[in-house]
Amino acid sequence: MIDSFKVKADVPNNSLLIQLRGFFMKSEVELAFYLARKEIKKLTNGFKVILDLDGMHTDRTIHRSIQSKAKRVFTTLGASKVNSVGAISKMSQPKANDLEYFAFESVGFYPN
Repeated sequence: MIDSFKVKADVPNNSLLIQLRGFFMKSEVELAFYLARKEIKKLTNGFKVILDLDGMHTDRTIHRSIQSKAKRVFTTLGASKVNSVGAISKMSQPKANDLEYFAFESVGFYPN
């Protein structure tokens, strides 16, 4: 069901790009963020993250849940800044959502 996702470390610029486009199942989003954790190992503390969800087809609650969790997790892993792009990211301060739909923790996507 994967439409398109891209996870790439830009070592010279010390940044990470995560781009999700299309429709995704839970396991596919988990795979993208697992790969992101592997790419982070190529970067140094203070790296920047660009989380591009503009082309992802989902509802606002899940979209905001991904943004909120990604910001928390990447900051814990050493990111100095997490920029989220996409129409929904321009809304007023999103509330953290406790939905475990994407369950970052279930794939070990947290610091050891």
